[in-house]
Amino acid sequence: MSLNKKILVLAIAGLLPAASYAGVNLHTDGSASSTPPIFAEETPVPGSNLQNLAPVSNNILDVTTDLGFSIVGSSKYIRFDFPGTKLATALTAANFSTTPPSGLFTVSAGGTVGSSFVVVELSGANLSNANLFNFRLDPVPALTPDAKTAHTITYRLYETASEAANNVTASALATSTGNWYTFGKALELSCTPAASKKIDVTSPKLFTDGTVVTPLFGLTAKIAGAGVFTNLGNPVAITNYLPNGSTFTTTGHVGDIIGGGSLTLGGTPAVILPTTGTWTTPTPALDYLDLPVVLTTDGLLNMLAGNYGVVVQPGAGALNAAPIDLGVCGTLAFSGSSDRVDYSLTPNAPTGNKQFLRITNPTATSGAVTVTMWNDDGQQVDFPLSLVTVAGVPLPGILNHHASTRLIDINDFFVAAQAKDATFNVVGPSKKLRILVRGAFGDDQIDGVRNPGNIVGKASAGRLQDGIYIQSLANGTFLQGH
Repeated sequence: MSLNKKILVLAIAGLLPAASYAGVNLHTDGSASSTPPIFAEETPVPGSNLQNLAPVSNNILDVTTDLGFSIVGSSKYIRFDFPGTKLATALTAANFSTTPPSGLFTVSAGGTVGSSFVVVELSGANLSNANLFNFRLDPVPALTPDAKTAHTITYRLYETASEAANNVTASALATSTGNWYTFGKALELSCTPAASKKIDVTSPKLFTDGTVVTPLFGLTAKIAGAGVFTNLGNPVAITNYLPNGSTFTTTGHVGDIIGGGSLTLGGTPAVILPTTGTWTTPTPALDYLDLPVVLTTDGLLNMLAGNYGVVVQPGAGALNAAPIDLGVCGTLAFSGSSDRVDYSLTPNAPTGNKQFLRITNPTATSGAVTVTMWNDDGQQVDFPLSLVTVAGVPLPGILNHHASTRLIDINDFFVAAQAKDATFNVVGPSKKLRILVRGAFGDDQIDGVRNPGNIVGKASAGRLQDGIYIQSLANGTFLQGH
């Protein structure tokens, strides 16, 4: 007679009522189910600083199964197979028992270091098919998994030693199988973009509401759920991942724009480094539950649009010692819209070519226009469009809706830049300039395209319909345009 109903019932320690041991319950009648114990995905396996799984006290890997077939007097042979898992220490008769206690146990085959199976002879027992057989890892034989995947264990009861040794599955009197343990993520480490204010394009030291304060993002660092264990079988805690001395570092232009202001995480000030803000975890490390990261500037430095991220460096003794880059967490963007020309003719160069630029406001809203210029060394100067003079006439600071400027000689832009900063000049072998214009109207398509995940960028083909644009025209043999 053969009972081949296959089911695995796995339970995390403490979740099995009326079970002899916490751990894995296999039932040949298919009557129950539960969840496999999960080891933290940072647990090393062969090929990565091998450490064995060795549950020390909570018996989470112990196995209990109903026999599925009675044993009266004569010997029966129990076989457990656990492919992909090897024993790091040998099994003995002490690793096996029945409930109620009955008979004598002898390890007949397998069960040695490196084995992925064991055959146990049970003799002199008087047990019904509903009685329990226990495979208990106590004293603890550590296990060596070959990969961070779900690992199975299979129970089979045989009539003869030969059938058990050769694993003649068709001859099994009873069997059950399923997952023994698996690996999973224990730490939830994430950031959530905040509804950050926009930088005022006409006054980039302030946000559009006239303040110097905005949230950047929220930061979460917590254990994702119960039932995840370290390689020693102990439940993981936040201190396993973020022990004392772990740091959270905000990346981006923090130091460039903050001046005498501050960057806070849940109200705790950061240590401001040249371009970052850094927090160090307390003792013990705490769960961070969407704690807000808030930027406050002193209102004296121009803010810079861009992305802000977080790099986490776990402290000494963490399960995961490698830095964790959360990527883009939040974004600061200018109000209005922007466009740019990345190549200009050299100002005041003795050449027959002349370059002109034209700025257009295609929207139904009038607004101020500001200009940013860079030389090839990256030196930057910002000035209002009204600082540019063409043929002795200053251009308007406000560009009316649907209006365009007259043609502006590149030399007029250069004169305005030097009027704002006398040290600004063309440099390098090419002596070229890059020009960006921002309008306090329309939609900022460039920032949107650059920052997916916070601002949904629109297709570049539609950009000229939504905001400011600048076009370049040169006479002679050189022509540039969009």
